[in-house]
Amino acid sequence: DKQQATKRLLSEQAYHITPTQYKTIVGDAATYWAFECLVNDRGAFGPAELADITGLPKAALEAGLKKLAAHKLARRVGAGRYKSPLTGKFYMFPKTFPGIEAYRKRLAKIISEMVARRGAITHESGVMIRAEEGSVLRSIAAMRDALEASTAYSVYEKAEGSGVFLLQIRARKALDF
Repeated sequence: DKQQATKRLLSEQAYHITPTQYKTIVGDAATYWAFECLVNDRGAFGPAELADITGLPKAALEAGLKKLAAHKLARRVGAGRYKSPLTGKFYMFPKTFPGIEAYRKRLAKIISEMVARRGAITHESGVMIRAEEGSVLRSIAAMRDALEASTAYSVYEKAEGSGVFLLQIRARKALDF
């Protein structure tokens, strides 16, 4: 099946973030946002520039950059500036490991706090339907493929109107009926 082959090819081409690397990335807001800035730009950044971009403390960002470098998610390129070897590459966070839910919740909080502090909600939409759960799960799989395809629109240099956007799919069961 073409869809399965595409998923397998993406998985084989992707850089798989290890659970240890993931725990480091989402360990605190400064490390997470340093990671996001580095993987989303081909340039090099130091803590002062990241502080200007994120509004987070320079010292926390400097510590975050060092953590990322220690886990091979960033490399120092001179004078306190760092780049990521993952820029422009498709990478995947781990799907499961013991305790992952606590890290996912932490990450959701880190992102929500940044959106509230520096960002904006650019679009929300949804629909309430009555359906069998299996049908909903199949629908989500199709939406997930479209979501992953949206990475084709990524830019890795500053452009007018560019920003870091979270695109997500969320399904919540409201009640049994």
